[in-house]
Amino acid sequence: LLAAQGDPMRALRWATAMGGDTDTLASMAGSLCGGLLGWGAFDPALVAQVELVNGLDLRRTAGELVALRTRHGLRVGNRTMDQIMTGSSPC
Repeated sequence: LLAAQGDPMRALRWATAMGGDTDTLASMAGSLCGGLLGWGAFDPALVAQVELVNGLDLRRTAGELVALRTRHGLRVGNRTMDQIMTGSSPC
């Protein structure tokens, strides 16, 4: 993402063009971009296409992962996931 200057679509294109295990690389790049930048970083039409062809509900899956982490009280630094998701605690 740093090399792509914050552009998640550029990061995904680079990941798929690297050769080798491109689907895994793009999946990892997309996951990192989504985690760092949120849903708004991606074209909704492209997200819908990925969900359709793969039979996925990415928002539901992401929500379940956050709920799992929150339920177990896991933290990032000194903040809980709830604080991070709601923005109720400074970085």
